[in-house]
Amino acid sequence: MRASKTGAALVAVYMALSVAIWVYAASISGDPKGAYVIAQLPFMFAHAAALEMEILPILDRLPDIVVICILFAITILVLYVFGWVIGWIGHLLFGRHRPAQ
Repeated sequence: MRASKTGAALVAVYMALSVAIWVYAASISGDPKGAYVIAQLPFMFAHAAALEMEILPILDRLPDIVVICILFAITILVLYVFGWVIGWIGHLLFGRHRPAQ
């Protein structure tokens, strides 16, 4: 299995946007609740998925930094797999096939 360029691009964009959001949240002064909410945006979809799968009681027992790392890693994995599937479908539809010899 080859590495997915599309998956790597999706992960890179997600990581860059996450860092940008965290830097912006850290620069907000005077509104700590707003900064906290903005800092949580990169984990919003992973948290919603955890809520839907009813695994939040398990995550509640862990320290916050561990939960953040778990959600971040799962999101990166899902984005990479999603990019791999997009690349695979694109290769099937638009790839150049070698003629049989």
